[in-house]
Formats: sequence, C-alpha cells, structure tokens
Amino acid sequence: MSKAVADVYGVKMHGILAWLLWRGFYLSFLPGLVSKFRVGLNWMINAVMPPNIVQLRMPAPATRYIHYWEGDKVFEPGMLIDGFYTVIKGRFKLTIDNPDTGEHFEKEFGPGDHFGERVLLKSHLRTGLVEALDDGLLLFTAQKDFRRFARAFPPLEKYFRSYIDATFGGPDKAFAPGNVMDEKEDEHEPQA
Repeated sequence: MSKAVADVYGVKMHGILAWLLWRGFYLSFLPGLVSKFRVGLNWMINAVMPPNIVQLRMPAPATRYIHYWEGDKVFEPGMLIDGFYTVIKGRFKLTIDNPDTGEHFEKEFGPGDHFGERVLLKSHLRTGLVEALDDGLLLFTAQKDFRRFARAFPPLEKYFRSYIDATFGGPDKAFAPGNVMDEKEDEHEPQA
C-alpha cells in the first residue's frame, strides 16, 4: 500500500502522493457516484483492516479419486451409503454376513469392477464390509450425482438391475439389495 511512482507531464512523483494520484485516476473511470463511493470506502477500510482471504469451506467434489492402502476399510456395515465406487487400481474385497439367516457372501473386485450400487436403492445403511487387499485407487461418485445420472440414463438402470440379480442371486437373498430405483430423489427434476 502507498508504494507507487508516477511521471505526470514531466513531474516525477513517488510514495503516497503517486499512490493517491493513481487511486483517483482509477476512480475517475468508474461509472456513477455510488460505485466510486463504494470502491473508495472499501479502499479506506482495507487500509485500516486488511481483508481476510481465508477460504472457509469448500464442498468435496462429487466425483474424485480416493487412494486406499492395503488393509484400509472403504466402508463397514451400518455406515450410511455415500456413493458408488469404481476400481481403478488394486484389489478390494466385499464381505456380507447376515447373522439372522447365517448367509455369507464374498466377492473380489479388480480394475474396471465396481461396488456400492446400493446408492440406487432404498436402504440407507451399508450391509457389507469392503477392504483393500492391495494399495489401490478408487473413483468415487457421490450418491446424489450418481442417482441423477442413473435416472437420466435408462440403460444404466437396466444394467444395475441385471447386475444385482446376477451378483447377489436376486432380491430374495437376505443380504441382497432390494429393487433398483425404489427411492424418490429429494429434489425435483429440472424443468425443460
């Protein structure tokens, strides 16, 4: 602040005088008296109390890469469903145990495989445990965004219906997810 140099019609200036001259010159180009007053007042306030440029909060991106180390748990039974995962690198293992029926289910996932399709379903809690068998990288898609995409793209819904039937043995299994697309989204579709 207040550091400037100027050469006006051969008159050399520096310091606060040149700084004030530049600020006045800048204000002269602003349209309207109100905007000139606002900008000038803002400069005066910033001279006494500099602005705080700290970013308070930024939401996580809806789709992001997440690195897991061998042995890390991606999610556990009872956790809220947060999103859909696609394996980019490494191996991951899903284990589902139902203590009521004694049913046990295991499946291993590698690059190109996916899990967490229950984001499309009625249940709000995870029923399985997913652990990293190796150091790995997952592409995570947030629940709300994945559901929007699946609803807007019917072949994706059809794929997940058949995938859940083939993988989990259909909706009759106690640990199997229910029907795809049961739950209404909590926001309205955009109007065309």
